[in-house]
Amino acid sequence: GGVAEEKGGVLCSLCGHDSVPWEFSVKGLETKLEGMGEDMVKVVLTDEIKSQASGGTIATMVDSVENPLANVKSDFDPIYGAKKGGKVVNASPKFVSKGPDGWMSFFMMSLVNAEAVKRSASLNQNLEYVEGERVDLLTGVNNTLSLYMSLCFLYVPALRKFLMSKNIIPNPGTGPSLKQQQNGYLRVIGTGYGSKGSKVRSCIYFDSDPGYRDTARMVAEAGATLLEV
Repeated sequence: GGVAEEKGGVLCSLCGHDSVPWEFSVKGLETKLEGMGEDMVKVVLTDEIKSQASGGTIATMVDSVENPLANVKSDFDPIYGAKKGGKVVNASPKFVSKGPDGWMSFFMMSLVNAEAVKRSASLNQNLEYVEGERVDLLTGVNNTLSLYMSLCFLYVPALRKFLMSKNIIPNPGTGPSLKQQQNGYLRVIGTGYGSKGSKVRSCIYFDSDPGYRDTARMVAEAGATLLEV
């Protein structure tokens, strides 16, 4: 941060897969309802995704557990900052629940995406944020249980070392192949609910791996956009 400030640079976080598609979806739905004379009081985002995690992503997750940020009790939320306005409540499923497009299971990045949406969507009104991965009921139960079990394994040092030695989970510096990235995709289906009962819909689609291939594109586009503002 200090180097960027000294050189006149701008740090722009969360400008890739985390969390551009969800920010755009929420803003688009909110703008549509505003044009109809309504505030958006709830948004549901249903994710369809095929992507591969890299070793760097796994290492970041592990580091967040082994070196947690200090838990400082304060009424100040750095995401909201000092501005006044509404509050965004993350009501995303932690297991499996029914949404407007069928069953939804817990999607880990909803924890991050909701925080990113806080900053922009909370400028005017309160908002309930719901996000999950689109699944059938059986797949949702299986995926969620598998995810929670994997997280438990990941945070046990001895077991994590063993899994990495067997290439069951990727090591830092490794990630999805070019073919895996080309075969990836992301579709985010949005439903916005207005304060007077209206409902609007949206859909945004990425035709390759969103976590790496399309994130590289989004980061470049975010940088180019900053040069124009």
